[in-house]
Amino acid sequence: MTGPSPSTRVEQFHDADTRVLDIFRLNPRHRHPATLVRSDGSEAPVLLTEYTKRGFRLTLSFRPELGENIQIRLTGQRGLPGKIRWAHGSEAGGSF
Repeated sequence: MTGPSPSTRVEQFHDADTRVLDIFRLNPRHRHPATLVRSDGSEAPVLLTEYTKRGFRLTLSFRPELGENIQIRLTGQRGLPGKIRWAHGSEAGGSF
């Protein structure tokens, strides 16, 4: 007996509005172009370089505010809410 393939399973991340990211279609070892939506509504291109169920690492061209509530939007996906927990040089990371 086999379960669903990784490409058909959906990992859910929850906030007040339950957001869903089809994370199993992405390879966590590749860089994925994304858009970072900041708390003031501005948007910036970023690369999603690592992710887990609990957090993420981004490569970006600016330094976000620690504790800033953000959304990460991949092409064709809804914004995934997160919070910036650290930033160093051209990288930042946070939690979902």
